[in-house]
Amino acid sequence: MARGWRGSLLPAIRQALRRELPGLAGLALLLWLGGPLVALVVVAGTLAARRRRRRRRGPGGRRPLALLLALLVLPGLPVLGYALAPTLGVALPLPPGTGRWVTPAYEGRPLEPGPLRGVPAAPGSAPIGDSPVVRSRWQPGCAPLAVHGADPAARALALCGAGADAPRLESLDDAASPTAATTLRPAASGGDCAGAAAVRPDGRLAVGVGRSVRIVRTDPLADEGGSDLADLLDPDDCVRDVVLDPRGRTWFASAAGVVGLLDGPGDPVATLRLRASVPQGFAAPDPRSPDRVELATADGVVALGVAPGPRLRVAWRRDDVRGPGARPVGLPPATPGGPGLLAVLDAASQRPGVVVLDRRTGVERCRLELFDADGDPAAPGLGLVPLDPTGAAGPAAIAVDARRWSTASTLLGRAPRGGVARIDVGPDPEAAGRLRCAQTWSTVLPAAPIAPVVAPAVGLAYVVDARRSAWGAQAWGVSLLDLRTGTRTVRVRVGLGEAARPTGPLLRAGRGLVLGVRGGLVTLRDLRADVPQG
Repeated sequence: MARGWRGSLLPAIRQALRRELPGLAGLALLLWLGGPLVALVVVAGTLAARRRRRRRRGPGGRRPLALLLALLVLPGLPVLGYALAPTLGVALPLPPGTGRWVTPAYEGRPLEPGPLRGVPAAPGSAPIGDSPVVRSRWQPGCAPLAVHGADPAARALALCGAGADAPRLESLDDAASPTAATTLRPAASGGDCAGAAAVRPDGRLAVGVGRSVRIVRTDPLADEGGSDLADLLDPDDCVRDVVLDPRGRTWFASAAGVVGLLDGPGDPVATLRLRASVPQGFAAPDPRSPDRVELATADGVVALGVAPGPRLRVAWRRDDVRGPGARPVGLPPATPGGPGLLAVLDAASQRPGVVVLDRRTGVERCRLELFDADGDPAAPGLGLVPLDPTGAAGPAAIAVDARRWSTASTLLGRAPRGGVARIDVGPDPEAAGRLRCAQTWSTVLPAAPIAPVVAPAVGLAYVVDARRSAWGAQAWGVSLLDLRTGTRTVRVRVGLGEAARPTGPLLRAGRGLVLGVRGGLVTLRDLRADVPQG
């Protein structure tokens, strides 16, 4: 029986492979270059022609079975290779997506770098789209976490396997490959938090992972211990965010709303359980208020302070300002000697907007409506990022509208409607002592729900987006916007297909960018940054 099987079916399979392999290779090439719609048209035409020939010739014996086996086995080989690559320690780029010829890899022309007013120039400190180089690494479960070191030698850190019992923290080079790594020892994994990190004054990192906060030395990379929060957090809870106050103490917030203060490794100094969950986390602390932090919850914005004891107390709360999924942004004073400001995206009304609050009292200073009322204003995707954290360019922020972004909205080359806007805060010329929020520019862009990156020293903002394709190809890219006018100068394609779907975050490390995607990591930098200067 076995001899008959080998003598009849195996030759049929070999014959089918010899006949069909060129066609399968051609189909793969069409998918890669032309996208799914082009390949679908060609396959439909080929099948129709074969059906007509089969009717003239009669039944084809065992060829359909052999062809089916070939179609199942051949595509499974690269899938098996990519599945085993991370386990075997093999570094592979992201799997090639479809539509390489029908989606442009580069659009626009680079802008001559020019800093914003009041910001020192730093040519070469960030990509401007001059012969960009995109590299990728296949490593599902990895996401950029933080940046350590000073420009231009700053390195990005990635956390791989945040939900595992022993996640790895890796230092990346410009090709997203690890140059050093250390295994973190969280007390217990829990929840679905992606991990968070804050840079301590001594150069070490406070890394929130699972239900613990670890202290990590960066040179060399090593886990030095941390605080076990397993007894404080629920089994399905996890550390959502960590931040350092001006005194060097570490604040943490869990996804379920547990906030705590750490003064080094060990048990928390003080804790407080809020009434609402925390979708994002803290704003950057105000250096002039060393005992206070602010964070956005699912129900509003709350400022926390340290009272004697020590214990945590609520300094002020605003339940009428809600922006689920949006992190508040700290801004410098709008007037010399004035109070620090806090910008919050407000989704409480039908039309989203930005509310600027006094950081000391929580009093509203000005308000501005943004974008349009079409879409769910409470949907995640609205985000803010400070234009210049140092305040040299004045209090300003970049707002992103990605309320319509979803997996379905980007399938088969679709791109949802979205936008990017710049908001500036300054004295109101019509009312002394009051502030005015003004929209400097607004750009229509299918932006992803990922916080953009700004580089005031070269005058650019970097926004992750999708590109509409009539050929059904999913093309993801990074658009470079002029911070002065909002004009898109360059768009660089960073990936194709589901493996390259952006998941975030986007970080600027050294002279390049690092982006987390579904299949791993992607880096973008200018070619001239790789060439030794002088």
